[in-house]
Amino acid sequence: MFPSGLPAPLNALDLATLKAEFATGALNPYARHPSQLYEALLEGLVMFVVLWAVSAKPRHRYVIAGLFALMYGIFRFAVEFVRMPDNGVYLAFDWFTRGQLLSLPLVVFGLVLLVLSRRAPVLQPVLPVAAQGAKA
Repeated sequence: MFPSGLPAPLNALDLATLKAEFATGALNPYARHPSQLYEALLEGLVMFVVLWAVSAKPRHRYVIAGLFALMYGIFRFAVEFVRMPDNGVYLAFDWFTRGQLLSLPLVVFGLVLLVLSRRAPVLQPVLPVAAQGAKA
């Protein structure tokens, strides 16, 4: 739910009047980004494709977890720029929100895992049983 949706008098207007109000910029204070769609695209589809592609090849241990934490933290930090801040309060610089602050530890954790992965053994992807029989 969006806390500052259109007030009741504007909800009752017909489409032509709403279009006229929009053209004058009167509805700008009520406009919102579809941040839920941005999150679904970035944190869902993009992360799935990247992690699936990386997991299909030989890789160092911790790479998948590191990439997951790193991408989730970065994508979450980026989407916070278009979301309303919690309670309408910015923590610093008139743009830094609590959600961005909480995303930073994930970015750091992901980077630590990726650094640790360079010292870990390389893992081979596990093929499904049917595929293993076909290769033999």
